[in-house]
Amino acid sequence: MVVILKRILIGVLLVEALAVTLHSGNTLRYPDERDYAAQANRIPAHGYVDEQLQPTAYRPPAYPWMLMIIHQCSPQPLAAKTFNILCLLMTAWLISRLAEKITPFGGVATLGLVCAYPLFIYTSSTLYPQASAALLLAIIITLLSRTPLTRSASTQAGLLMGLLALMVPAFLLTLPLFAGWLLRPSTTTGRRILTALLFLIAASAVVAPWSLRNYRVFHQLIPVSSNTGLNLLLGNSPGTRPNSGVNVDVSAYTRIASSMPEAERDRYYHRQALAWIQAHPGDAIRLYFRKVLNYFNFRNELFVRTESSTWRDAVQFLAYYPLLLAVLARLVMLKRFPMTPGEGLLYLLYFGNALLSAVFFTRMRFRMPFDFLLVALGGMFIARWPDKGLRQPPPSAAKRLN
Repeated sequence: MVVILKRILIGVLLVEALAVTLHSGNTLRYPDERDYAAQANRIPAHGYVDEQLQPTAYRPPAYPWMLMIIHQCSPQPLAAKTFNILCLLMTAWLISRLAEKITPFGGVATLGLVCAYPLFIYTSSTLYPQASAALLLAIIITLLSRTPLTRSASTQAGLLMGLLALMVPAFLLTLPLFAGWLLRPSTTTGRRILTALLFLIAASAVVAPWSLRNYRVFHQLIPVSSNTGLNLLLGNSPGTRPNSGVNVDVSAYTRIASSMPEAERDRYYHRQALAWIQAHPGDAIRLYFRKVLNYFNFRNELFVRTESSTWRDAVQFLAYYPLLLAVLARLVMLKRFPMTPGEGLLYLLYFGNALLSAVFFTRMRFRMPFDFLLVALGGMFIARWPDKGLRQPPPSAAKRLN
């Protein structure tokens, strides 16, 4: 019965995603989409270069390379969007398997929540790396959730983590979260240290060749992307608001930096952002915590105004906040339901990412891969309601839980 329900829900998700994606067609609605597509199209003839055919590291490399491979089969954007649907379905299936480890109906509940969550379906219809990143993140968590955690699984997860960082550099910030979880008291100290080291070394081994390429080209260390300076400035400048995202007037800085080489421009933006923080520490701290709160927003100020609508905001509000409240309510029930290590990792990543991403700026799109973790936690919680364990356990069971 559970398997049949899951297959039905996967079918529903497929129909939803196909309907939205086919409606979008080959249209690229956002500037970033067009940039990714153009970057991918330049690779076969010119390598990794910008519009002036100069070496660049502005865009992280993994997603344009992936698009380039897809474009070799079909140059139409719809082909890459279709690949996003495949990533969406695989991610939904993997997180449903994670939820099933807690309770048998957790997988069904999780898939039902995915089908009712519009951000997943909409994002899969765009030429953004978030759908692919969500799949990589789900695979990494699946590998690290194995009991016992083997050295092979830790190494494989690290390799995929390096690829994920080359796709979305913000995931580099989550490395301490993963390392901290791997070092939690669970096995012998030596085994914990070894698995954490294997994970970090494998991730570094994937990122290192691209970092070395950047050092040879730009003569400075650029681990993944040279757009971190601009992103830091967009998130920390006089005109930044908690929900402004890229809609910040930084023209006073871009005019000065426009004639600079790419690497120098990145350093300049870094310096200006840090200078503003140092000159306005109180404002910067207040802005940071407001950006943390904005991480849990149901809407963003979009650069393309035509993509905003009241009904979309209303649907996302109704999909997101009940789920978030359910996941927070589950924390109140820790005595009745002791948290498993797998659940702990999902909580750590989802809420820890709010603190990390607010260093720059917080956006729903950036949060999308992590929202799959929220959905898995929500599915586990919902599926437990009819469970007998929801009631106060008898004294003998309570002793076993402790």
